[in-house]
Amino acid sequence: CCVDNMMNRPGGETCSCVYPIEIGLLLDNVSSNFINSTVAFQHQLASQLKLQDPQVVITAFYYITTSELNMSIYLGPLVGVSFSSQEATSVKASLDAHKVRFNSSLVGNYTLLRFNLFGPEPVSPSPSPVFAPSPSRNQPLSTPTNNQSSASERPKGKVRLGIILGVGIAIVALLCLSILFIRKLAPGNKESEEKASLTKSASDPPQMLSLLTRPTSTRIFSYEDLKEATNGFDPANLLGEGGFGRVYRGNLKDGMAVAIKRLSSGGHQGDKEFLVEVEMLSRLHHRHLVKLVGFFSSRDSSQHLLCYELVPNGSLESWLHGRLGANNPLDWDTRMKIAIGAARGLAYLHEDCQPCVIHRDFKASNILLEDNFQAKVADFGLAKQAPEGQTSYVSTRVMGTFGYVAPEYAMTGHLLVKSDVYSYGVVLLELLSGRKPVDMAQPTGQENLVTWARPVLKDVDHIYDLADPRLNGQYPREDFAQVAAVAAACVAPETNQRPTMGEVVQSLKMVQHSNDMSDGTFATSWHNHNTRQTSATFESDGTSSFFSSGPFSGLAALDEGEDAQRGPTMSEDLLEGR
Repeated sequence: CCVDNMMNRPGGETCSCVYPIEIGLLLDNVSSNFINSTVAFQHQLASQLKLQDPQVVITAFYYITTSELNMSIYLGPLVGVSFSSQEATSVKASLDAHKVRFNSSLVGNYTLLRFNLFGPEPVSPSPSPVFAPSPSRNQPLSTPTNNQSSASERPKGKVRLGIILGVGIAIVALLCLSILFIRKLAPGNKESEEKASLTKSASDPPQMLSLLTRPTSTRIFSYEDLKEATNGFDPANLLGEGGFGRVYRGNLKDGMAVAIKRLSSGGHQGDKEFLVEVEMLSRLHHRHLVKLVGFFSSRDSSQHLLCYELVPNGSLESWLHGRLGANNPLDWDTRMKIAIGAARGLAYLHEDCQPCVIHRDFKASNILLEDNFQAKVADFGLAKQAPEGQTSYVSTRVMGTFGYVAPEYAMTGHLLVKSDVYSYGVVLLELLSGRKPVDMAQPTGQENLVTWARPVLKDVDHIYDLADPRLNGQYPREDFAQVAAVAAACVAPETNQRPTMGEVVQSLKMVQHSNDMSDGTFATSWHNHNTRQTSATFESDGTSSFFSSGPFSGLAALDEGEDAQRGPTMSEDLLEGR
């Protein structure tokens, strides 16, 4: 609910927005266990900057090598809408002078990469004192006292001044003539070339997209079309900021409401991410994925725009942690509908695409909601395709969002489909508990959602301690325990202990259908206990529990008497694909 360059006040109410200090640190000699010790890192940083722990919020990070970490951090003010210039100067001085020292078992040294003080208006650095030029060693310190001597030198000074002015005027005139001559010979100036590059016709797409197979349903827009749709990229139409670009609400000429993502200009990274997203979205079609309507690209002007269908009801993050759900929290059935829809979207990427697609940045803010709360997975700016016939992709640069990144990916750079499963498990825990993945305002030991939840998930007597207080106890207790078991399996430390997303879909559907049957609104008889789902790798003989192996199989298991009723995928799922 907070706009760009703002954050929620540390320890404050939801949507109590303030302007932070943003710092970027390059950490070296990072411990292999650093990802599990971020709370200690944040505490050390806060205490040495004379801040409280909740004021330090890690917003993003990625590994450059196995021992080098690039991290972005927000420092939030406890009082007032922003830090004062004096407070910001003190923080920067401490970092510049390396007065902040971390435990060597976690981090070695650090480099301050950036320091930004945000405020209601652009905040400029404190002006440096302006000193008058010091007198030259050959310059007289006082005016001459001999009037005759001074007067005798004035004519000479006037002559020299006239010569200098004449030469200067001649040089300026020659430069102007040269410029006019060059512009006359040139076929067009820079301004006209830039305008032409922005208005290239759709029949002449740039060379960088020539190798892409573009489905007929994906449109190529002109720059002017998308600019007009957003009213000149009016800040009032800004929906938010995603991976590598800002997203604006717009209306096409045919009246269609869209979301237009304008990638940050400049740099090969933006070009690369644009190509990935266009290629990915243009061939992926599923009711639980955000649909790509069209795009515009011009390498010459460094303009890359993507046009999506508008998903009107905000993100899951906004409903769980922002203004949308502050006075109208999601009920249990809606949370389960969102969980199943998002799981289906991921399962499609993993198991129905050839080669399979790994999202790599799955999180609550990338789950968009329709008016009926149908979930759609968004933002493929970081997605990776696994090599043909494999289910892994080795990345040399770990990227993602803090709190959602799987431990094996953070420590080794090895990206697996099971890394997405871990991220999904974090989202499922958010739905169950209403907590953020990392929240420094929580009591000591509870700042990291997964670390806090794991021991609770293993204790059947305290499993309901996870429940979001805003649910007011209005949820089926058995179903809650079963969904918690799914979440526990998804965030298991070892990848081989995590289920596939196809299995997750099946498990959540079993919970949903059992609830329907207990209400008397759903009835079916299942005769064929040896069915294979046509669009997934998950198999069932109709007698298995959620997961047949792994550390959470006991908690997830169903009573034998219920197994026959809670059979595998119902006919509606087979018709839908998932």
